[in-house]
Amino acid sequence: MERSVQAGCALLGRFDLVTICVHWLTVVLVLLLIATGLSFDVIGHSPFWPLVFTVHRSIGFSVWVLVCLRLAWRMTHARFPPFANSMNIVHRWVVTLSEYALYALLLLQPVTGMTGTLLSGKPFGLFVWTVPALLPRMPDASVAARRSSGRRRLAHRARRRACRRGADASLSRRRRHAEDHGALG
Repeated sequence: MERSVQAGCALLGRFDLVTICVHWLTVVLVLLLIATGLSFDVIGHSPFWPLVFTVHRSIGFSVWVLVCLRLAWRMTHARFPPFANSMNIVHRWVVTLSEYALYALLLLQPVTGMTGTLLSGKPFGLFVWTVPALLPRMPDASVAARRSSGRRRLAHRARRRACRRGADASLSRRRRHAEDHGALG
């Protein structure tokens, strides 16, 4: 019975109910991700920061799981209305490619966030649980940048000293040359 209702929805030009519900749930979760992500600048490092970050991470993980389930549903049970007759083949390809690009973003963005969390090598909150460190602690990129910056400063100082020594030596040669020529002339 359910399959015939879904097939009927597709014939009527509508998506099936599961696809519609999962779509709007994804929209709400992405909006919450944007809101919590933008709130980091506002709250700074207040006592609420760890809670907001845990909520943000948990929502991101939920989006990833939901998109995986949505793709599984799409490949097995979903029913789609046909493209409008007024759409040419290029328009249909653009619509399809943009849809796949959006799926890729919805899958990759949470992966980048979780990768950063995992590489920190620290326990982290996910929903109501604390997940233990799953990887050894990686050197912090800001520490590496400071070391690199320190090395650049040292190299710059060394170049400056070498230039000063070269300039001093050149000045010394000029003085000797002037003294020699002045003494001769």
